[in-house]
Amino acid sequence: MCAKKISVDRLQKQAEEIRADIKHLEQVEDVLDEARGELEHELRRAGDALVRAGGRSWDVENRIKELKGNIALNRKDLEENKKQRQEFETHLKNIEQELS
Repeated sequence: MCAKKISVDRLQKQAEEIRADIKHLEQVEDVLDEARGELEHELRRAGDALVRAGGRSWDVENRIKELKGNIALNRKDLEENKKQRQEFETHLKNIEQELS
């Protein structure tokens, strides 16, 4: 088998692996988006509970603080995930150009 054929096969295999990685990252993004929506909904509910408690409740205030922290972590994870996916997409595009 010639070296060019081996190189093409290797690039095609790499492209398949990257496509699978991209698909996985897209699924993770969907899960993170859904989780953030749930956290934001819970935050609204906690805000309503705080109003019902007269504006002061140690438990509810701590819950709000915790939810805001979790939302921030979720957004950070989502950004990192998107950045990694974009890097994979760029790499895949380069491989596809090399193959054509």
